[in-house]
Amino acid sequence: MEAPPIEWTCGSCGLLPETFFQCLECFCKKIFCQSCCLQDHRRLPFHRIEEWNGSHFTATTLRKLGFILHLGHAGDPCESVSDYMDVSSSGQLSTGVVQSEDDVLVFVDRNGVHEHNTRWCACRNSPDEHIQLLQVGLYPASITKPRTAFTFQLLEYFHIDAMECRTAASNFFSKLRRLTNDTFPDNVQVSNDTLLPIRLIITGSFTTGSLSGVNDCISAMARSPNQETIWLWSRHRENTWGW
Repeated sequence: MEAPPIEWTCGSCGLLPETFFQCLECFCKKIFCQSCCLQDHRRLPFHRIEEWNGSHFTATTLRKLGFILHLGHAGDPCESVSDYMDVSSSGQLSTGVVQSEDDVLVFVDRNGVHEHNTRWCACRNSPDEHIQLLQVGLYPASITKPRTAFTFQLLEYFHIDAMECRTAASNFFSKLRRLTNDTFPDNVQVSNDTLLPIRLIITGSFTTGSLSGVNDCISAMARSPNQETIWLWSRHRENTWGW
C-alpha cells in the first residue's frame, strides 16, 4: 500500500510529471500530475491528497495545490468573474463586478476538516452566501458571512452515530480532528462555536415526542454568540417538519 507506483505516468493525461500525487479517496488511488489532480477533483473537493517526496507519500491538501471551490454554477467558475485573469490593476472587471480576494472557508466532512479558497457567485441575481452553500449541500454555521460549513452527509452520519453509539458532539468533533491530523489534532484550529449546528441537530431536530426538548435546546443555545445559526436552523426545521 505504501510502495512507490508501478507506472510513473499520470493516470489521466499519460504524461510524466515532475511531481506526483495520489488520492486516498479515489478508487485504486491512481497517480496524478498536479493539473489533472485539480481537474479531476473539481467536484470532489473533500478528498484527501498525498504527494510523493522522492521516498514516500506525505499528506498535502487540494488547497496547497491551488484548488479553488466555485459556488453557484455546479463547480464551474462564475461567468461574471470568469475573466479574472484579465482584471486590470484597479480590480474592476468588464462586467462591472469587482473581483475580491478568495475567501478561505472551513468545511467539515465525514473524513475530517478541510480549508478551501472559495469564490462566490457574483451574478446580478445571485443568492446570499449562505443560500449558495445550501444549494450545493453545505450547511452554513452562520447566515451572515459564513466561514464554516458542514456537509449534509456529515450531519446525517452524526445523527446515526449519536442515536446508535450515544456519541456526544464534542467527542464526535474530536474524532474529526484526529481524522484530519492524527499526530497533532490540536493543530486543527476550528472554533468550538462550529459545534452549534451539530448540537442543535442532535438535541432538537431529530428528537421525537413533545417539543419541550427543542425549546430547551434553543433556550440553552441562545446564550451562544452565534445567534444566526439558531435562527437558520429554526427556519429550516419549521420549513421541513412544520414545527
